[in-house]
Amino acid sequence: AAGSLFFCMAPRKDATKRAGRSIFFSEAEHANVAVHSYAGRRALTLNGLGQGNLHIEPPRQLLESVLVAAVPLAHIERPERALVVGLGAGVTVDFLTRVGVPSVEVVELEPTVADAVEVIFRGKSPLERSGVTLHINDARHHLRLMRARGTAGYDVITSMPAHPWVAAPIFTQEFFELARESLSAGGVFATWFGHWNIDDTSVRSLLRAFAAAFPYYLVY
Repeated sequence: AAGSLFFCMAPRKDATKRAGRSIFFSEAEHANVAVHSYAGRRALTLNGLGQGNLHIEPPRQLLESVLVAAVPLAHIERPERALVVGLGAGVTVDFLTRVGVPSVEVVELEPTVADAVEVIFRGKSPLERSGVTLHINDARHHLRLMRARGTAGYDVITSMPAHPWVAAPIFTQEFFELARESLSAGGVFATWFGHWNIDDTSVRSLLRAFAAAFPYYLVY
């Protein structure tokens, strides 16, 4: 079975609590999408909840958005194909392209998030780079579709859609099993969740679900 990684990051303050200037807003189909500029950063929020940010000056990337891709890549010698579940602020896609992964696919439920990423990256969105493909779809449907077509086989799948209490279906044993079945031989799945507004019982439940889906895993 494919190896896997599970991130449990420390709690962090929500970016929406900081003062800032609104530079993008859209009442989209699935969420209110906004970008705020503050303290040298451009931050994405969905329905007021922070989803990631980009520093205007180096170091640019939000740490967990990089680690969710960097750690699984460290376990694969020559990754050819990656899937990012949840576009967020675009930082994970940016990182994967910069380290030279030839094919990076992104599955995102809300298309307006791509417009927000264009603003965050000041017109130089990583979605426009060679080898990057955006799929507007539910991640579960996308993986089932790729498997039905026989075109799954991802070397890396990263999943950082939102907190578990916002995107619960992406943190279930069923989804983890679907992700495992969509990996190539030796592929790695990595997910993240913030220990924010989640009690210890819920954390244990998430870990049990992950352990049931993956026979080999690491917790960070």
